[in-house]
Amino acid sequence: MQFPPSHEPQFGITYSEKLKPGRNPVWFVSEGLKLAGNLFTPSDFDESHKYPAIVTVNPAGAIKEQSAGFYSYKIRDAGFILLAFDNRTWGESEGWPRYREDPFMKVEDTKNALTFMSCLNCIDEERMAILGICSGAGYAAYTACFDARAKSVATVSGIFDFAGWIATDSAIPFDEMLKRSAQARKKTYLTGKSDYVQGWWGETQDDYTQRNQLWDQLTQYYCEGGDRNWYKVTSGDYRAMECVDNRYMMNVNPMLKYLGTRKILAIRGEDAATGPMSDEAIRFANEGCGELFHIPGATHTDMYHIEDKVNMTVKKLISFYNETLG
Repeated sequence: MQFPPSHEPQFGITYSEKLKPGRNPVWFVSEGLKLAGNLFTPSDFDESHKYPAIVTVNPAGAIKEQSAGFYSYKIRDAGFILLAFDNRTWGESEGWPRYREDPFMKVEDTKNALTFMSCLNCIDEERMAILGICSGAGYAAYTACFDARAKSVATVSGIFDFAGWIATDSAIPFDEMLKRSAQARKKTYLTGKSDYVQGWWGETQDDYTQRNQLWDQLTQYYCEGGDRNWYKVTSGDYRAMECVDNRYMMNVNPMLKYLGTRKILAIRGEDAATGPMSDEAIRFANEGCGELFHIPGATHTDMYHIEDKVNMTVKKLISFYNETLG
């Protein structure tokens, strides 16, 4: 088993035996593997009370201590319990090969996260929702389409049509990316060792474009941002080369009709390179069930950590979840 330097998984977690106000390390099982999470409860948490619950879904390549955890921490005091967790092969969760970016694997993990939440005595399982960020928006929306336990879904800086995103404007031809991914699968099969690439491998153009600006910002966030106490960035954003083809298998937009009368909110930065994807997705929502919300002057990654942009987003999210969860 090969890992990028300094990225060996660490499983020595001290889990919460009894929930307390704030951040509680927890774990649950998804298809036989242990997934690590942080459960965020309100400052005035009362274990005898039934709370509405929100499962947060990470961006591609992200872990629970990043944007999903940051939003969970900020939303909890509005009277919600939120779960931020590491998907299989990421962070402190089990699974191999490491850094496998598989949309449908992550959908299944999210369903199992909802099941875990529904089993907690302090959760009202009739009031559960999902929040997805970046690629997690697509995973969250897809989960909600086919899991009626999610009464609503909200997204931030969302990516929804993954194949359309990469096939239209990438540095490496789409067919070549698929070929390289297949070659990496063969290597893993023969040797048991995986190749790893940077998270946005193949997507950066030679000429400077708005999309390149996005990758610059992602590099700063994931690779150079340092440690922000429990809310931290990694020293790199990697994924297994063999799963590059998996990454682009999903187009959520045609599925959004299966939300029925349940609502979807897409929050995008006004200046985000990914913004048009949220615009497009909401056009696929059933009439009266989709809402688009712009954050003025915000880029894609501003929505991950820039305090004033995040606070505006959190305010809108709380209003949406109060409306849809009661």
